[in-house]
Amino acid sequence: MYNKRQVGAFIILTMLLTIALCSTIFGQYTHHRGELYDRYLDRLLHKSVKDFNDDEILAEENQIYLECIGRWGKGLCLTVEVVGDTAFFSNGTYLEIIDFSDPASPVELGKLFLPTPPKDIAISGSYVYVADGYDGLQVIDISDPANPKNIAFLSNIGYAQDIAVSGNYAYIAIVNSGLEVIDISNPADPKWAANFRTGDDGAYGVDVLGNYAYVAADEDGLYVIDISDPTKPVKVGYSYFWKILDVIVSDHYAYVVDYDGGMRVVDVSDPTSPVRVGYFKADTLCSVVLSGNYAYIAAGYDGLIVLDMTDPAAPVEAGYFNTEGFTRDVAIFGSHVYVADSWEGLRAIEISNPTVPTEVGFFDTGDEVIGLSVSGNYLYLAQYNDGLRVINISDLNAPVEVGFYDTKNMQAINVAVSGNYAYVVDCKTYGLHVIDITNKTAPVEVGFFQSDKEPSKVDISGSYAYMVSEGGLYIIDISKPDLPNEIGFLNTNWTPYSIAVSGNYAYVADISKGLRTIDISDLAKPLEVGLCSVGEATDVAVSGAYSYVVGNGFHIIDISNPCLPNEVGSFNSGWPTWSVAVADNYIYLANWHTGLHLIDVSDPETPVRKALIDIGNKLFDVAASGNNVYVAAGNSGLYIFRNNLHTNVTPKTKIPKQYVLYQNYPNPFNAETTIVYEVPQISHVTVSIYSTNGRKVKTLVNEVKEAGRYYIKWNSRDEKGMKVGSGIYFLSIQANDYKYTIKMMVIE
Repeated sequence: MYNKRQVGAFIILTMLLTIALCSTIFGQYTHHRGELYDRYLDRLLHKSVKDFNDDEILAEENQIYLECIGRWGKGLCLTVEVVGDTAFFSNGTYLEIIDFSDPASPVELGKLFLPTPPKDIAISGSYVYVADGYDGLQVIDISDPANPKNIAFLSNIGYAQDIAVSGNYAYIAIVNSGLEVIDISNPADPKWAANFRTGDDGAYGVDVLGNYAYVAADEDGLYVIDISDPTKPVKVGYSYFWKILDVIVSDHYAYVVDYDGGMRVVDVSDPTSPVRVGYFKADTLCSVVLSGNYAYIAAGYDGLIVLDMTDPAAPVEAGYFNTEGFTRDVAIFGSHVYVADSWEGLRAIEISNPTVPTEVGFFDTGDEVIGLSVSGNYLYLAQYNDGLRVINISDLNAPVEVGFYDTKNMQAINVAVSGNYAYVVDCKTYGLHVIDITNKTAPVEVGFFQSDKEPSKVDISGSYAYMVSEGGLYIIDISKPDLPNEIGFLNTNWTPYSIAVSGNYAYVADISKGLRTIDISDLAKPLEVGLCSVGEATDVAVSGAYSYVVGNGFHIIDISNPCLPNEVGSFNSGWPTWSVAVADNYIYLANWHTGLHLIDVSDPETPVRKALIDIGNKLFDVAASGNNVYVAAGNSGLYIFRNNLHTNVTPKTKIPKQYVLYQNYPNPFNAETTIVYEVPQISHVTVSIYSTNGRKVKTLVNEVKEAGRYYIKWNSRDEKGMKVGSGIYFLSIQANDYKYTIKMMVIE
């Protein structure tokens, strides 16, 4: 008899073997589709919100409760590639195209909004290939740089971190997976060709030279993979390293970036037997590029490091440039190095003398959007290391930046607006900045209040600002904005993190305990009068007789008696739910991992989640005004949603533009999974499930369907009603001439 461990090992081995067999059996069906970007954007960002009631998907007509109607995406500069005098780089969720023929006066040629911030860029001919995180591969036509077009994308390949292009194939490093090989012989229709599984951490960097791909696999080391037949990648060499994030190959050397240890030089003249020959010790290295006898390293907080590589066995530091930001990526063309410097933008550095690198050009980008506040037709964004940005939202579909206040020496994490002033919380210099926004195009700082400890949030009521910091609540007189003055302080032995003021009470979210009530009727002597212990609390909003607290979940607290706050309802939104906003009977929750929640609290004792949007990035702040919702999404910038429930809008059913079979969810699954597909016209549709040996397991659909989106469920049983075993299965659709297959995994 076999024990459970042996059986488990056998199942895992069988699953791995079946994955390897997939492309052989279903090769004609299992390639990933290349769909037009406007279809993708429409699906993922505009009207793609699924309505959840626990794990149940509700009817199609009730799906679109929240509708994404606007985006603004300026943010970190994380990756760069250069062709001639033209730089292609990330600016938050934008792909920027800038002419640097005159480095001192760079000119924007064009830019394109992408689903998420690009992780890496490769250029071949008239196309840019973008490794776009969970959104896979994006293909951009740049034949007209002033009008770049997203012509295709390839999703369902995992988290795309790095990319290299060689010939008709793109090689993508996938986190927690390995190397994906994509056929791009037709850039408008990229197709999956093969994959190679590295270790548990997957792949973070890739470069290609000749018939070999070199893969930096984080804690699993350097893999050398023979790609003479790109559809059958084979490991031929390996060298163990710790935490390597990038690799570049030149001549017969591989230069490996070790994030914690430095740059290592590996002789790969025999790819089957890589040999370490050189080492340069440094911290937080991110990327490297070579030119002649020099290596230029993006070294995080240490800026740009120039190494003399005349003797690869003994690299020597030859030059250095302090970039001020966090250097993430580097590209080179001619006598200029272009440095992606995170919140400090893109820098052009002259290297005609590599020992004295000199900055000659700069293009400003942005930083993560951490906090926001809405006032009238304007939205005010706190961008962490960058400053305060003023966004005109009179047209919600096309928000436009109209003003900017540069905060070089502070870290903006929260902002509140009252009248003609914005109050920005600074966690670097510890204080509150008062910024005059009378002229929206030219905000100017007029006052500053210094706190003793690191502050986190501020709320404004009348002529007073209420700011919480580690261990205390400050009450600040702002009747004279240029002279903010402390008039009251409550010293605490707990950790306040957020605050909402209503009448004579301040309600404070205590990150260690829950909701605390502070009596502020005497501003000079604030006094704690109530506590409701609900665990970790990061934010609070107040409306009427209730306060809404988030942190480790969502809690509704009756504050009709502020001295005896009492929890009456709750909802498990998960940790960390970072921010909360309220508008009438609707609550909006920003969670780092699960996304934006829409909660109906018309019955406070029984809150009901009406919708959930997984934006795919950490959400830091949320604000609501009427039926509009504004979300600060870190490096993904700003999202604007409309709550159609709030206005009783019935979204129109949209006719699909093309055939689509979506990935089932959940996946992997145990008992049941949901399958979604779309047909653009009347079609005879067949949806079937097959085992890895090609045997039909179950036919789910076999009938004529009108144009539309359809939902079906599979209960993991075959045609005879028997429960299928654990393993890989194939979900296949045929509708007229459209054929497509995806992989599913059943687990027990």
